[in-house]
Amino acid sequence: MYLKSLEVENFKSFKGEAVIPFDRGFTAITGPNGSGKSNCGDAVQFVLGARSAKVLRAQNSKDLIFNGGKSNRPARNAKVTLVFANPTLTSGRRRLQIDSDEVRMTREVRLTKSNNTVSTYLLNGEESNQKSFHRLLGQANARPDGYNIVLQGDVTRLSSMTAVERRKVLDSVAGVTSYDDEIRKADRQKGQVEDYIERISLVEDEQKARLKTLEKEKVVAEKAKDTREEFDNANVILQQSRHMTAKEEIRHHSDERTRYLADADKLQLEVKAAESILLGLDDRIGELEKQISEAMGGDKGGLNDQIGKLQVSLALKNDHLDEAEIADIDDSESLIDLEEQISEAKDNLGAHLENLSAANEALAASKKAFEETEAIEAEIRVTLESSGEATASLSRALSKANEYLESCRDAVQTARLEADKVSNQSEMVAEQLSTAEEEVDDAKLAFDEVQLQFEELGTANPENDRTALGNELRSAQSAEKRLIDESGAVDKRLQDAERRLSSARTELDRRSGSNGMAPGAAAVMAARDRGELKGIIGTISELCAPKDSAHSDALATAVGGGMNSVVVESDQVAAEAMALLKSRKLGRATFLPLNKMQANRTSGKAAMVAGKEGVIGLAHELLDYDPRIATAVAYALRNTLVVNNIGTARRLMGGVRLV
Repeated sequence: MYLKSLEVENFKSFKGEAVIPFDRGFTAITGPNGSGKSNCGDAVQFVLGARSAKVLRAQNSKDLIFNGGKSNRPARNAKVTLVFANPTLTSGRRRLQIDSDEVRMTREVRLTKSNNTVSTYLLNGEESNQKSFHRLLGQANARPDGYNIVLQGDVTRLSSMTAVERRKVLDSVAGVTSYDDEIRKADRQKGQVEDYIERISLVEDEQKARLKTLEKEKVVAEKAKDTREEFDNANVILQQSRHMTAKEEIRHHSDERTRYLADADKLQLEVKAAESILLGLDDRIGELEKQISEAMGGDKGGLNDQIGKLQVSLALKNDHLDEAEIADIDDSESLIDLEEQISEAKDNLGAHLENLSAANEALAASKKAFEETEAIEAEIRVTLESSGEATASLSRALSKANEYLESCRDAVQTARLEADKVSNQSEMVAEQLSTAEEEVDDAKLAFDEVQLQFEELGTANPENDRTALGNELRSAQSAEKRLIDESGAVDKRLQDAERRLSSARTELDRRSGSNGMAPGAAAVMAARDRGELKGIIGTISELCAPKDSAHSDALATAVGGGMNSVVVESDQVAAEAMALLKSRKLGRATFLPLNKMQANRTSGKAAMVAGKEGVIGLAHELLDYDPRIATAVAYALRNTLVVNNIGTARRLMGGVRLV
């Protein structure tokens, strides 16, 4: 593996695109002052990840972009690509764990519409990150912070080192230090994962208890559901019974009405007959009175008796007539009630008839569809009966073809087995040959390196013990091989721990309702990148970085919710951003306008405690940020102190904020 070429675009003094090829072995870059020789080394460190822009001889990331000089237009982005040759070794593996003969690592810095810098990383054209670069190069013993790149002063510093310091350098070059750091980091992450798992276990126990309660509630709910269904069924039966009862009552009232009408007709006939009799009696009375007046001189007493009897009979007839009239009135009222009930029954009957008509139409459509289906089925049966002989012949031919196909498959399978045997034998021979060649190459390489070192040591200091140096070299080589073998296991453990940590964090965030950056702050950042808002500098989490990675967790706890606070240039910008959030209903955000922020002195209590034993320092002093946002950072951290351990925090707590 070696650096094949360097591709730069608008990086520092390079205008446009430029490709610098590197041959295998030693390549020197020469030229006059200001021609960009040092910028080539800066470009390599830029991709591998320098700790700060000052290492690249720049004040900030913007200075890495081509500024146009005196006569050219400034660029908006700078991009550098390192092209590594990644051939397959004799062992069959590659130094860079990517199945490609060429690996391209690209880093690009671009300016947004608000002139803020944004960095992106690409690995073979796909989005990646700096951590992936470091891990990939670390597996090939080419760490960015190692001695693969020798800067000015490194040789002098190595020559003046003590034996212990030189031993540390050897450990760093061999990868022992980085592996120890990875192991410690993995142990820390393991502890965090165990804490998360313990929290999740507590939540799981709570949920199990809740589940038992919910199961009991489920049983009650199912009983209530069954009861409700029984109630609904009973209600349906009740309505059906009421409907049948109403129909029976309507039929009964209809019969009663018919009977009453018949009785009324009979009574009317009787009334007419009584009227006829009454008229006849009146005529009879008139005749009798006439006879009485003619025969006044006769038996007057007997006539009076007859008249009295007739008058009594007439009164009885009148009474019967009055009773008939009263009964007729009652029958008329009953008739009116029955007519109203009949009208209501007719309405209900009309609704039922409409439903019956719809049902009859649906039944007719179903019958029609059924008849059509029967006709199609009959046609299919006729077709099947007519094609029976052809189907039988085709079946016989298909059976013969299947038998021939099975015999062919058996022959192919036998041939494949023979081919696999031959292939396995050839692979075994090739593997043995490759192993032997690799061992020979390694032995030759080790012999050449030892001989070269012996020659150098013999020229510089002949009295050195060459046997001891050879033993140390062989020990270092065996240690390197052992560490390479262990690196795979360590990486696997690290990836497993990161996966468990990510899963635990996701589960905890889901249960706590946290979703990373607040929606309001995220919306403001998106509007800034789109150019809709001017004067947005960024969030605290975006603008600050810990000077020492060991303090990352403590500083994140100290800032807390302030991580999503948005730093803006003025209160006018904050007002515009809040108006945007309100108009689009994008949530809320906390703004820190620099023109309204005042530099607050450290409180007396915090200053006194800062000098105590076990106190690392003020939180805002442990962060790396642009000096112009110092007031906003100090406001977000509010005199918070970072201490070594919980014992120190308990000893110093009171009147000051500690993490």
